[in-house]
Amino acid sequence: MTYRELLTGACQQGMEAHEALTLLEHLFSLSRTSLLIHMDEDCDEQKISSFEQMAARRLAGYPLQYLLGEWEFFGLPFYVGEGVLIPRADTEVLVETALECAKTAATFGIDPKIAFLSYSTKGSGKGDAVDKVKNACDKAKAAAPELAIDGEMQFDAAVSPVVGQQKFPGSKVAGHANTFIFPEIQSGNIGYKIAQRLGGFAAYGPILQGLNAPINDLSRGCDADEVYKMAIITAALA
Repeated sequence: MTYRELLTGACQQGMEAHEALTLLEHLFSLSRTSLLIHMDEDCDEQKISSFEQMAARRLAGYPLQYLLGEWEFFGLPFYVGEGVLIPRADTEVLVETALECAKTAATFGIDPKIAFLSYSTKGSGKGDAVDKVKNACDKAKAAAPELAIDGEMQFDAAVSPVVGQQKFPGSKVAGHANTFIFPEIQSGNIGYKIAQRLGGFAAYGPILQGLNAPINDLSRGCDADEVYKMAIITAALA
């Protein structure tokens, strides 16, 4: 599909041409001049669905600037880490969870950018829960300095480039995270089910990590496709 075909399709659905062009520029990392020159060339197929999702969100009423800040997250796969087997995770469990998530994410072609999530961003909130996440993040950085790890941060700071640099300036992870470490099972479970049921994301798991052999689980609400794909994931981890 060419850039022109993408643009025409969005406009036919009711999107303003200048807004569709702006989305194309940001999604495909092109200047307006370059985009116009290459309008009849084929675009990156992997990003077509991302553009279509963003266009649909704009037509649904999402502000354009919101979309420009969020497209990097919504267009990419991401990985959620939580303590399924240890519901009340302490600092050391969070560290191990992050390191294991990095390995698993890499197995499936995700270059892990790991955000330790909290209700606080870079000390904006106080309390034992914040301290636990911040300490875990610091220990994970020390244990794996080659990985992109940062925190503590709120989810909006983790996924929106604009918000990320407002709340956590200078962070290489804030605004670009794709691997999220939740502080405990409750928030992690709620978060991934919201993404699945309201955000339209496919969810597979739980993927159990840190064991001698790949053993995985399925939600009672799964369908046949999720069972099939979980079998493939388990085989990939063997």
